[in-house]
This record gives sequence, structure tokens and C-alpha cells, in this order.
Amino acid sequence: MNDWRSLTFAQALEKMVSSYGNNEALVYHNERLTYLEFKKKADRLSKGLIALGIKEGDRVAVFLPNFPEWIIAQWAIAQIGSVLVSINPRHRAHDVEYVMNNAEVGTLILADQFKKVNFLNILEQCCPDIKQMNRGNLKCPKIPSLQSIIFVRSQDYPCGYSWEEIMKKGDPIPDGELERRKESHRADDRVYLLFTSGTTSYPKAAVRTHDNILQHAFDVGTYQNTQPQDRVLAVIPLCGAWGVSTLIPATLLHGACLVLQEDFDTEETLRLIQDERITLMHGVDVMFRAMIDSPVRHKYDISSLKKGGVALFSSSTDLMKEIIHDLGMAHAAQALGMTELNACWLMSKWSDPEEMRINTIGGWVMPGLQCVVKDPLTGQVLPPGQIGELCAKGFTVLREYYRSPEETKKAFDSEGWFHTGDLGVCDGENHYCFKGRLKEMYKSQGFNVTPREIEEFLQAHPKIQTVGVVGVPHPETGETGMAFIERVPGATVSEQEILEYCKGKIASYKIPKFFIFVDRLPCVQGPHGDKISKPQLAELARQELGRQKRV
Repeated sequence: MNDWRSLTFAQALEKMVSSYGNNEALVYHNERLTYLEFKKKADRLSKGLIALGIKEGDRVAVFLPNFPEWIIAQWAIAQIGSVLVSINPRHRAHDVEYVMNNAEVGTLILADQFKKVNFLNILEQCCPDIKQMNRGNLKCPKIPSLQSIIFVRSQDYPCGYSWEEIMKKGDPIPDGELERRKESHRADDRVYLLFTSGTTSYPKAAVRTHDNILQHAFDVGTYQNTQPQDRVLAVIPLCGAWGVSTLIPATLLHGACLVLQEDFDTEETLRLIQDERITLMHGVDVMFRAMIDSPVRHKYDISSLKKGGVALFSSSTDLMKEIIHDLGMAHAAQALGMTELNACWLMSKWSDPEEMRINTIGGWVMPGLQCVVKDPLTGQVLPPGQIGELCAKGFTVLREYYRSPEETKKAFDSEGWFHTGDLGVCDGENHYCFKGRLKEMYKSQGFNVTPREIEEFLQAHPKIQTVGVVGVPHPETGETGMAFIERVPGATVSEQEILEYCKGKIASYKIPKFFIFVDRLPCVQGPHGDKISKPQLAELARQELGRQKRV
């Protein structure tokens, strides 16, 4: 069961069911699916998608919270040779329109509403008359590729199919046709388009293949000592690389059970750990901080929780000590990842010495990968102990950015090394530690945010002349944006007005928590005119944070 190289998702599911068929695979509230039941649902949905006319290579977007349908759709899309496009459920109209157009999405799977978020209304902002349209005749000028909609846990709408309808629609499809589709593609074919922020103004779609994902995910599970009897909490968003490329397959390929929580709520998370006897949890620093500080933590028995994957986006290693000792996660370990390489391309092992797991953001280079540290200016490989840019080669590295040949070319050097934009150091044989970001990107609530994207969005406000955004630490989100704003001469604009301008148009985690109004942004002269000086802006941000702490 250790070799998953050169397999497709369809072949992997057959292999999982043959070994773990009667094991519990998915739990969501009172709903429970064994591996065999999960496969039956995935096969039915695959047939429904075939009946809908979805062909190999067609893009199908999933715009859902952490529902079991997310994972069923993931496997159903993959095993017929189509391509999953993941949309963050926190995205809003501006984001959704960009993702769907860039990926040329033909079919969208979504819920109409979950809690306070109305996904259908978000879509309606892109396609104003969508509720009045009939399925089979969708016409959306802003998203011209959209042909079909499938609704999950929703009321009925004339513009789309319900989940149950699409399942029934596929029942007449012969088993032989499904098997033909499962066998018609290879492991090096596309399986996902995952959007990631980079150095350009908008996210790029990283092309991920079956072979990029499966063996690496299994190896992650091995590094975490995942066993068939483990119960793994899925509270991080399934939509990101950590969820779709790592958490889900790392759990299922080892025959363990994935317990779904739609979004993080401290007490609900503690209750789930107790009631489901969770043994392994992936999470970000702000989640673990909230659990440790919760006044109700000791009401719940979380003694089953021993293992986990931890991302300390902006917290000190002291938090890692608290996770191990206060929460009792004795075998928790850190990792370093990115969409183009998978979420855990550098990773500590569950059995590594505690001090190593506490102090290392990163870890061992995962099997099948190579890593070097290069001087960002000269491109020369640096010896151990010197900080430079982490560069990678191997089977998990992305093949290309979708429809972006120039961006693909820029990501690799002449020797074929992928440049991560992260700074790191080799502190031992094949062991690396993350030291910071070469790029300007920061992480808010675990999601990548590119300042340039936020700057361009804010600059479209009629009262804003120029804006510069830098990432700063924040106790609730890990990091957030601090936006320095030059108003249009003579204009008056308040922080509240800008917040209202952002809400509902960009994802909430992208909205800066600090807005600082200035007469002039610091600039440096460049060959093509003055440019905002991000180092000077970062220093102003540091001073501003210090001033706010003193107030």
C-alpha cells in the first residue's frame, strides 16, 4: 500500500476500497460514510457529470464550505478525467468572476447559502438574471463559459440541477462508459486548477496532476504516523492546497476517517474532538491559540488528540510548545508548503525530537523532491548555514500555470529549479528551515494575499489616488494588510467608507484591518518612473503598530 506513484484518482479509490471498504471514511454531523459508500456516491456523481455532457479536460468549479459533497465531487470530477477548479467559499463576486473566467469554468457546483453567506447572491452579482434563467440556456456575459449549475443542500432553482437530480440523471449511464472514462486519462494529466497569489497583480492557476498529488499526500500521512484507526479533523478549508492536495488524500490513502467541520468555531471544535475522539488535527496558529485560551477548554476531554500539522504563519515557536504541552498534541509537527509544490513539501516527522519540531518551520525535504538554497541575486547555490531562496525540483512541482506561459517561464531557472520566493537555510543534511518571504505576499487566516491585488482593487475607489499595502502581524488572523492611502486632492474619505466599499466585493480575509491616510507615500526612483518603496512602507507600518500599542 506504499506505492501511489503513476496512479490516477480513480485507481487510487479502487485501491483504498479494496483495503478499507468497511472503514468509516467521512463524518459530517450525523452523516457517516464508509469507503465503499463513498465510492458508490462518487461513481454516481461521475455518471451524472457524464450525462450532463462534461468531457475530459472540462473545468468544473466547486464553491462550497467543508461539506462531504466537496470530497465526493473532488473524486467524481477527477476520475472521469475532468479538472476541478477550487473556489474559496470566502470569495466574493470580484474573486469568483476572475477565477471562473481565468479557468474557463463550464460547470459550477455550489450551495445557495450557508450561515450568513449567500453563494447564489454572489453569483448573481456576476450574472444578474441567473435566478430567472433556465438550465440548459444559461447566458452570463461576465462569465460566458458557464453552462451548468449544480446546487448542493439548497432549494430548487430553474437555473440549475439539484445534487439529487444530477445523481439520478447519471443512473442510465452504463458502468462500462464510466470505466472507459476512468481508464482514458493518465497520472500526468491535469486534475486540479488551484489559484495562488504570486508576484503579479492577480492569482494564477497552478496546474496540478494526479501524480503531483497522490504519492506526496501518502508520504505526508506517513510523516504524521496516520493509521487506519485515526480520526482526523478537517476544519481548515478544503478549497486550498492544504485541504484538497494534502489533508483529504493524506487521510484517505491511509484508510483513516475524516471528520468535517464547516468552519472553525473554538467550542464546536473542542466538542468535535471530544465526541469523535479526534486523534489528528491540521490547523493554523490562530486556531490553536483560540483553543488554548478558551475559557471552556477544560469542559471537554480532548485527550485523544495527539498528532497534527501546524502552520505558524506569524506566531513564535512558544505557541508550538503550548500546542504540544497544553493541548497534549505530543506528536504535532510543523511544515512548509505552497500551492505549486503541495502544502507540506518541507515537513518534520512525528517522531523527530521535540525541540526540532518546535523550532523548525519547514523540515525534511519530502520524498521525490530536491531542495537547494540559492542566492537571490546571483543564482548561486549557497552552502549550509547561509540564508537564501528555497528552490525545488521533483514530481510534486507544478507543470505550468494555466494559460500563463510567461509566468511559468519566470518561475523556473535555466537549470529547471522552481523558485519559491521563500527564504530559508539548510541546517542539516536534507533539512531546511523557513526564514521569511522574499516576495511581498502575506497570509491572512491561512490564505495567501498579494498586496498588489488589494492595491489595485482599492485604487479603483474614486476618492483614492494611490495606495500601498504591506502585511503586518495580527493576533486574530496571523497577518493582515496595512493600507497606506493617498486621497484624491480635495476628497474626503473615511475608513468606514473604504470598509463598506470592500465588503461583498473581495474576500473578507483580503480586507486590510488597518487604513492609514498619508499626504504622500514613500517612493524610490526607478528606470520607468517613481515606485512605492515597500521597505520604507514596512518601516512605517512597524512604527504605526508600535504607536497603536502605546495608545
